[in-house]
Amino acid sequence: SSLFILPVFSADQNPVEGNKLDKAIWLFKHENYEEALAPLQELRKEDPRSSMTAYYLGMTLKHLQRCSEARPHLESAATLAPKIDDAVPELIDLLYKLDRLDEAKKWIDIAEKEGIAPAQTAFMKGLILLKENKDIPAAIAAFDKAQSLDEQLAATVQYYKGLAYLQAKELSTAREVFKDVVMAAPGQGL
Repeated sequence: SSLFILPVFSADQNPVEGNKLDKAIWLFKHENYEEALAPLQELRKEDPRSSMTAYYLGMTLKHLQRCSEARPHLESAATLAPKIDDAVPELIDLLYKLDRLDEAKKWIDIAEKEGIAPAQTAFMKGLILLKENKDIPAAIAAFDKAQSLDEQLAATVQYYKGLAYLQAKELSTAREVFKDVVMAAPGQGL
């Protein structure tokens, strides 16, 4: 599932009448990814310059765990006009999952320069730095920034900070962070 909020482009009611894109978006929003896929693929072939179609096709493929196929569509959504800003953090997340960390870092730079989803961008930056295991203090700083921008990320950020301290072999600090995570959400597990 996605960490990010999707833009809303169509009404909540099933569009019985209307265009194919509205119907496909409705299917996507109602988690009917398999059903949304074919019309979105057709629409993408019909109008390869549509950033909205590219976005929803990329997100549909991402939800179907077809990450390599989703990538070019999310890239298009992030670069075509009008640009879909939400495509950028989704693309970063996808590149992280595909272990394309250098490419993800390029998109993080773009997101930071353009002020796109600052909390999610900082969080993904921390994840990438943690995965690279080269600059753990920078990963922790990125997690702290993410939490300062969005307190709803606090429990998730704390968990990954605990992992960062483990990687840095700061076991007592990691233990305290994990203890705080468990105390903040007792009974919910990790």
